[in-house]
Amino acid sequence: HDCFEDRRVVVDDAIVGLVESTGYRVIGFGSTADFLAWPHIATAACLVVDLMMPSIGGFELHRLLTSKHYRIPTIFITAYDDEDLRFRAFQAGAAGFLLKPFDDESLFQTINSALAQGQADQ
Repeated sequence: HDCFEDRRVVVDDAIVGLVESTGYRVIGFGSTADFLAWPHIATAACLVVDLMMPSIGGFELHRLLTSKHYRIPTIFITAYDDEDLRFRAFQAGAAGFLLKPFDDESLFQTINSALAQGQADQ
């Protein structure tokens, strides 16, 4: 993971420890507002965000970041098994889509893929 050493994986608070166990630098936020107030958004190499969050959901957050010209590979997670949500996520430019509960390996593979995509986009 050396090439991503200075980049951060930004995740939902609930999975911080899990992602940290793979050796990534991880920052967790308890709310969308906390993330948006973070002064280092541009250093995020990957974002793992739930579609259903209080105040601002995953799609809205992604649209907001895109409108501000942040190109952060975003992985959407949700407990709702809905083909329309999956379609909308990829239409919005998702780097990944995981249905809860997901296994650790699926999460790690999706993060690795998103990080590789982010490197290719730069």
